Amino acid sequence: MNYSQRLNENTVAIFLFHGVIPNHKNPIRNYTRKHMAQDEFKSVIEDLLANGGTPISMDDVLNIHNGKMRLPKKSFVFTFDDGFENNLTCAASIMKEFKIPGTFYVTTDFVDIPTVVGETCAMLCPPGDAAALARAVQHMHALPPDALQEMGMA
Repeated sequence: MNYSQRLNENTVAIFLFHGVIPNHKNPIRNYTRKHMAQDEFKSVIEDLLANGGTPISMDDVLNIHNGKMRLPKKSFVFTFDDGFENNLTCAASIMKEFKIPGTFYVTTDFVDIPTVVGETCAMLCPPGDAAALARAVQHMHALPPDALQEMGMA
């Protein structure tokens, strides 16, 4: 897919990703291509920027919708579903390098089942502290408001 072809002067292109991984060394595990190789992800960003793309945040989209901000030409937004650990370990650092804001939708529980998605919780805590965060999320059913800010992602 050529992402820059989705850019338009008068609309926002919202790109949905699931994950970014260092490489595709295990093709069976990633058979759905839900997770993009980090080199490919960097190429997507470079292509968007080289073709005049303007990265904006979902907050910007809301401000544009509410008339508080003008729509920049060829705007685009990056979103990530499911909150895989690689959103933090791969995607966020690449986005930070290119100054690309992003929105990470983190799953904290299964619908109608009172259990926590462990992989998601591991993404949001310092190494070695996943169990503590998992317990906290399980009891609170919400992330601390400043969790992403503490990780440098907000």
